Amino acid sequence: MAQERRMAYLNSITDRNFRRNFLVFFALVSTLPLLMMIFIIYNYVLPLLYPQQIDGLQMTFAYGMVAMFLPSALGFLMMIRWVGDFETFTKEITTRSAKISSDFSERPEENELVALNDTFNNLFNELQNKMHLLSQHSHKLMDNNVKLSGLANIDKLTQLYNRRFFDLRLLEETNNAAKSKKDVSLILFDLDNFKIYNDTFGHPTGDKLLREVSVLIKANTRNDDMAFRYGGDEFAILLPHCNIKIATQIADKLVKHVAKHRFSATDDSDLGQVTISCGVSTYPGCRQGLLEMADDCLLAAKRAGKGLVMATI
Repeated sequence: MAQERRMAYLNSITDRNFRRNFLVFFALVSTLPLLMMIFIIYNYVLPLLYPQQIDGLQMTFAYGMVAMFLPSALGFLMMIRWVGDFETFTKEITTRSAKISSDFSERPEENELVALNDTFNNLFNELQNKMHLLSQHSHKLMDNNVKLSGLANIDKLTQLYNRRFFDLRLLEETNNAAKSKKDVSLILFDLDNFKIYNDTFGHPTGDKLLREVSVLIKANTRNDDMAFRYGGDEFAILLPHCNIKIATQIADKLVKHVAKHRFSATDDSDLGQVTISCGVSTYPGCRQGLLEMADDCLLAAKRAGKGLVMATI
């Protein structure tokens, strides 16, 4: 209530009609004492003086009147100038704010303080709206960056992670395993005789074969396991917190599911039995690097007859 009364008081002071009346009142108040003094001097003082005294005091009276009138006149002129500047300032602020805030509409009958208050309120609301929009766009941008980052790590053909992301995750998981003293395993495998399928049935059939194998990988690994297309027909599965025994069991399961799955060419002709060979290694059990040992085991499985799983001991 006190704040409302204070604002009402300020609003009444800044009302245009009130200001004009106030200027008239200020002029009268400033000149009235001077007029009264002139009246008193001419009616009550001068009649009591001799002509010689009047001549001697004439310049003194003149200077005194000027000295009394000058501050009032200067104050009146300064008041008029201040009011004009204040009105000009208000119009400038409201005009410029109209270019920024769409909510602004000029109301000529409104006094300057109310106009300035409304203008700054509109600008504040506009700033809040812009900040809110900026925040929304920022969140959208971050979401898009996350999506783009995810797409950059995905192999377009198989929808598995790509080689670039494999290199990053392999380093992270081995570092985590070194710190936590927990196992991390790697399954590295490729399709046996994949070149024959490409040469015999064409590359579209080879791509179809890779996509179907990717589906089988996703269906036969754990939720925490990460599957990658390592390159060409070669795949990798990174298994955090997994020892060599469990990793070998997962590899055996995958080999069996691929062997009994019916693969077909793009013309739906049967490709016959498709097999994969797997190499399995575990960190920190390997003396060599995790990837190098898995690759050595994969080559051993190929030499042993294909469609097999070889693991580090």
